[in-house]
Amino acid sequence: MFEYLLTRISAAFKNKVDLYRMGTFYYEGKYVQKDYRKATQYLQKAVNKKYTKALYYLGLIELEKSESAIDLALALRYFLLSKNEEPRAITEINKLEEKISQLPNTPDNTALLFKIGYMYANDVIIGLSVPKAVSFYELAANRDHHYARTELAKLLTKSRPGITKDLPRAKALLEMPAQEGFSPAIIALQDLLTAHPELKNSPEQ
Repeated sequence: MFEYLLTRISAAFKNKVDLYRMGTFYYEGKYVQKDYRKATQYLQKAVNKKYTKALYYLGLIELEKSESAIDLALALRYFLLSKNEEPRAITEINKLEEKISQLPNTPDNTALLFKIGYMYANDVIIGLSVPKAVSFYELAANRDHHYARTELAKLLTKSRPGITKDLPRAKALLEMPAQEGFSPAIIALQDLLTAHPELKNSPEQ
């Protein structure tokens, strides 16, 4: 109990490490009754002071919410942001990515797959990963998600680490959403054919 008192006093003076420790106490029910709301308050204060290790527990708390309230993309982002300071986050990232990739085919789950792909393709704060972006875009594109097909096609227009340039496939990905009037795909397809007119007569894949 002496540890708790010292930690609480230090946290009252905004010590980021002890704000984090108080958050873990409330998350784990150590010295105090388990309380996710109070845990979140302390952990968020630690995060605000750039103590990124606290994000690991915020990710765990996100996963503890009722099924209808869980934001899997947010939980994943918390773990990704904390992984350099908290090695346990790597295991949670792998488990969560596997879970997301196997979710049933529903509009919400397909949108989630696209959201994760877009995060890996564009969120420089967590660190870009083209291979993971491609993987999640592919899953969403296979469910005919127009944005996923469009963004995947854009990635395929140039070679970079983790992806091989494939212009015919980029065209094929854009054909269906463009035919259905999806404006971003129409624009992307027009740009692709303008830059590579030889594709105009290539067969659809």
